[in-house]
Amino acid sequence: MSVYDVDILNVLKKEKDYISASELARKCKLNIEQVNTIIPRLKYYNAIDIREDINTYLFLTSEGEKYLKNGLPEVRLIEFLKEKQKISTNELKECKLEDYVKKIGMNWARKLGLITFKKENNETFIVLEGKGNELDEKVSSRRDFTGLFKTNNEVRLEKVKKEFKDIIEEFKDRGLLDSRKEIFRFVKINKDTNIEDFQIEKISKITQDMIKERNLEELKNNLKEFDITTRPKVIYAAKRQPYLEFLDEVRELLIGLGFKEYHGPFVEAEFYNFDCLNQAQDHPAREIHDSYILKQPTTANLEKNNLVERVKLTHENGWKTGSTGWGYNWSFDLARRLILRSQTTSVSVRTILKEKKPPIKMFVLDKVFRPDVLDAKHAQEFYQCEGIVLGENLNLRNLLGVLEEFGMQMGFEGIKFKPGFFPFTSPSVEAFVKHKKLGWIEILGSGLFRPEVLIPLGIDYPKVQCLAWGIGIGRLAMVRLGLDDIRTLHSQDLNYLRRSKIVMKKDRR
Repeated sequence: MSVYDVDILNVLKKEKDYISASELARKCKLNIEQVNTIIPRLKYYNAIDIREDINTYLFLTSEGEKYLKNGLPEVRLIEFLKEKQKISTNELKECKLEDYVKKIGMNWARKLGLITFKKENNETFIVLEGKGNELDEKVSSRRDFTGLFKTNNEVRLEKVKKEFKDIIEEFKDRGLLDSRKEIFRFVKINKDTNIEDFQIEKISKITQDMIKERNLEELKNNLKEFDITTRPKVIYAAKRQPYLEFLDEVRELLIGLGFKEYHGPFVEAEFYNFDCLNQAQDHPAREIHDSYILKQPTTANLEKNNLVERVKLTHENGWKTGSTGWGYNWSFDLARRLILRSQTTSVSVRTILKEKKPPIKMFVLDKVFRPDVLDAKHAQEFYQCEGIVLGENLNLRNLLGVLEEFGMQMGFEGIKFKPGFFPFTSPSVEAFVKHKKLGWIEILGSGLFRPEVLIPLGIDYPKVQCLAWGIGIGRLAMVRLGLDDIRTLHSQDLNYLRRSKIVMKKDRR
């Protein structure tokens, strides 16, 4: 038992009869919730006797309050019919009573035997049943009951006349009336209770009230001993999957830098995935071992329009891009072939075609698919993050500025660049960031879209340039999360998920 249990028993020992729980709380200087918690425990030890008084209170629902204000529908209908004794249903439809009064009132008046329906000359009439005092008594009893609530929000059930019993049940069924119970507890110590037989539990938590009300020496003697070497119980707090949390962080960072997120289809025509990016149709990346080619359906709904013609000419002879092209006969059927997109750059192409005019500042962070053997460094399905900035008078210096800002926002200590090569950008740049533990690591490739890409898309090149970049998002996530196996990024292992740290966004390193 606790010290409070014994305090309550000592107070009850002085009382000759039952005492209410609220009075007991006042005398013990406890709140009523504490007393109500202790009383069942003392009852379990057969130290006290409990008497409970239960009071039931009735109160009107919102619909009941509406009828209190406006009158019960059946009562209003009967009062209306009293003037005529009977009325046709057609006349009732045209009268001034509200629709709910007609519908609900007619239903309940019939159930209560206050009206009946009769047919005369192919017309239905509503006829009052009962006359004089009998009818008035049925109506007035309902009016009298609702009148109880005009001055009181709640009415104690025990004080309601027995003659209203049926009305109470009916109103509850109709959803006009509800009730609540209030329990009053009274307790008394049993005659054979010996307080000294109850052992006081040691105090495990000191409250401000204890310090105020008790002798400090007494508190000291009753303190529970703790083994401070015992490890606490591990609490596994709810948290998001680490990789998805990281992707959202990158997404928020890019939006904060003024980029807008776009999405595109997973199933894509090779035209948007390769041809618009001036990737030759005999390029190895377009073979079955480097792309997932759909068996059904096999071709996209691609029309032979001006865009297709411009891309075709660019591939064959360079068109007016200044290039000599690839020097082959371009295949429309191959361009229509459906694949699972192997790069999110197809979304950049679609965005340029959709928006048409600069400025465009967009990014895509989504899945791509490539045939591969699943191991610690490779996956068939993974996320890519890339974007473009399309605008007038842009150059390589602008691109390096964007990349430097991204590296700083990610919390890296430095960033450096070196020339690179990518199929659809020129010049091209590789970016490396400095990690405080791993040193310099490559995180992205970038460059300016080639004229063979922009001019067929209807862009006014070279006045308008397009800065393009792509982040090795999976690799960056592995660095951040301290992983050496790409498969762990999508792990459902509870032990790993429980152990994973929640990285605060300000501590991105």
